[in-house]
Amino acid sequence: MQSKKISVLNEFLEKLLEANTSQDAERLINDYDETFSSDERPDVRRLWKSIRELGERLIKLRSEHNASQTDTDSDNEEFAESGRLLENNLFDYHFQPIVSAKDGEIYSYEALMRPRSAMRISPLQILKYAEMTGKLSEVEYRTLSNVLGIVDKDKAKFFGRRVFINSIPGAELDHSKYHEVGELLRRHADTAVIEITEHSELDEDAIDALKESLDSVGVKMAIDDYGTGYSNITNLLNYMPDFVKIDRSLLSGIQNSPRKRHFVREIVDFCRDNDIMALAEGIETTEEMREVILLGVDLIQGYYTARPSAEIIESIPYEIRQEIIHYSQERQDGRYKQIYTAEQSERLQLDKL
Repeated sequence: MQSKKISVLNEFLEKLLEANTSQDAERLINDYDETFSSDERPDVRRLWKSIRELGERLIKLRSEHNASQTDTDSDNEEFAESGRLLENNLFDYHFQPIVSAKDGEIYSYEALMRPRSAMRISPLQILKYAEMTGKLSEVEYRTLSNVLGIVDKDKAKFFGRRVFINSIPGAELDHSKYHEVGELLRRHADTAVIEITEHSELDEDAIDALKESLDSVGVKMAIDDYGTGYSNITNLLNYMPDFVKIDRSLLSGIQNSPRKRHFVREIVDFCRDNDIMALAEGIETTEEMREVILLGVDLIQGYYTARPSAEIIESIPYEIRQEIIHYSQERQDGRYKQIYTAEQSERLQLDKL
């Protein structure tokens, strides 16, 4: 009888090693569990318990290995696809309106990269690939030359408005590409706005060189994602840009956060005092839009006002424009009446009152 049980256990182990999937292994354990967990002898039950736990650990290890292998294969495919897209310049661009916080009229558009691929490759994955392979300058060249090329081909379709173009400071172009992009920037200095999207801080010399380069062709500059990461007051003082885009993280649910309102109000006041336009980005609800208008931002960008699209639209929906006009009037009425309400822990400066 003893040898028969051992033979059955050996049979189980052989089948467990041959199981192709975790589901097969789990079914196998359940099938043999009926045989051994009810055995009269304690030593057999203890032995089965140890073997079953070993089988369960084996299932877990296989599952983790398969998941890891799948992730690795997926990463490799995305890596290769990113390289193909960049090498062949397979990028389209959608344009998201940026609107006035006073009347809802479109002030400008932001050009947003859309990789032309059957795989779901995001612009961030393209940047990750380029950074790993030392090809950030190629992304910089493709972005600037592609978007400026669209403007150059048919400038009229932008209705005389500006176009914000993402840039990577520190990604230096070779002489011929620098000359090509410089000529396009010079030709469309009244349209292009270079939007800084760096991942690390530039030193003062690099900042001065960037500003001098843009000033030489008369192109305006915007700082993106202000309030997070590298963006801080020191950088803002160094850059002194024409536009500051306040990050979505500071604006999400701002109507319910006195601390966010206080911080954003300080940013807006700094911008106004230094002749910088404050832009609230990532606005997704009418409540958020109302709050940033009351705080005094100049421009608004987000899904609530208009989503990015391949077609360049001339105006946002009438209803949204009316909301903006209404909230702008509310702000003007409040300023005229000198009305201010402090909520909860919101701090208040007497000189601002």
